[in-house]
Amino acid sequence: MARNVKTSRAISHDSFPDKIFELGKDKNCKKGLPCTACSKKINFLRSLLNPNYWRTPESKEHLVGRLVCLNKKYPKLPNIPDYRPIVVLSPVYKFL
Repeated sequence: MARNVKTSRAISHDSFPDKIFELGKDKNCKKGLPCTACSKKINFLRSLLNPNYWRTPESKEHLVGRLVCLNKKYPKLPNIPDYRPIVVLSPVYKFL
């Protein structure tokens, strides 16, 4: 499921990078044994499955999106139809 989350996107409001879903790609990972960084990622992903986590104020940050207006005619000054609105969501939201 995590492989379907697109990477190399804009940073979200909760400041979680999409790299959280990349497991086993760190230079310190050995076959069959996750490194410290991957172990922390796995523990975080497990915490997402805990209902108590979703009762904390920090968990609400994953549900906030931000609107970004891209200029289709960059570097020229755009008119209203020359904007492309996109919503940047947390990779955690996309994962859920």
